[in-house]
Amino acid sequence: MFFLLLILGALGLYAEFTHPGAVVPRCRRRNLLVCWALYAMHLLPVNLAGILLILIAVTMFVLEAKYTSHGILLAGGIIAMVFRRHLF
Repeated sequence: MFFLLLILGALGLYAEFTHPGAVVPRCRRRNLLVCWALYAMHLLPVNLAGILLILIAVTMFVLEAKYTSHGILLAGGIIAMVFRRHLF
């Protein structure tokens, strides 16, 4: 299964580089395919707590851009990213 994901991801990346007009809409899908393949081959270590901290940080960054919190949400997102970097 992971070989199929790796091949599809590599072909997608090749298509993105050879046809530069279609990079933005499909780039995320192709990169995810490559990441899933690397995860399936146990070459990409993934920790659930690290993923959750990244999602919390990104959510706080987006909320900071949307609401006026005077930097509190931004500080919380930075702290979540620092914890993710130093703990996992």
